[in-house]
Amino acid sequence: MEVHLNCAVECVNVLKLQKVFALYGNQNAITDIGVGALLAYSGLEGALFNVKINLLSLKDEEYKNKIEEKIKKLLEEGKELKEELLDIVYKKLK
Repeated sequence: MEVHLNCAVECVNVLKLQKVFALYGNQNAITDIGVGALLAYSGLEGALFNVKINLLSLKDEEYKNKIEEKIKKLLEEGKELKEELLDIVYKKLK
């Protein structure tokens, strides 16, 4: 479960790093930023699916609650970053 949770964290980090490329990178590659954002977010959700299924077998409620809160925060942050990146991409495509 920890491996998948770490993968989710790294997916959010990828989303964070893409903003500088979206704003200042080669504008001929702007669609690559969009695709990268979609892939990183898909990786985030996929990794968290694995975390959630593993949580079902845990008995430690305090630990489960801690991980569920982390899942919620990662999803919220990831979705916000993805949407921000896609907004930049679509604006630059006009």
